[in-house]
Amino acid sequence: TVLWRLYRHRVSCRLNLHNISAEYFPSPNCILCGLADSEERFFFSCSLKSAVWRSFSQSYLDAPHQLTFLHLQTVDPPPLTMKPGITVSTYQFISCGILSI
Repeated sequence: TVLWRLYRHRVSCRLNLHNISAEYFPSPNCILCGLADSEERFFFSCSLKSAVWRSFSQSYLDAPHQLTFLHLQTVDPPPLTMKPGITVSTYQFISCGILSI
């Protein structure tokens, strides 16, 4: 699964692909923005993906700024405080976010 790949640093981001096969992936930079790609950028800090996380966070989290990449890359992430009436776990929230990007 995607989370399994993230937890084991097996995500097909440009940096990882470049490290595996520089012949086929001569640049470790993102093809969308040209900045250095990484697992964090691939899942979280890329401007396209951060917009999804920001929207999710504003809709479901009591304090949207509490979400960090640590929550995504950790098998047992620190708990997130959901808005009143939202009954999903941190893991469910992260899983839905990853599926959305």
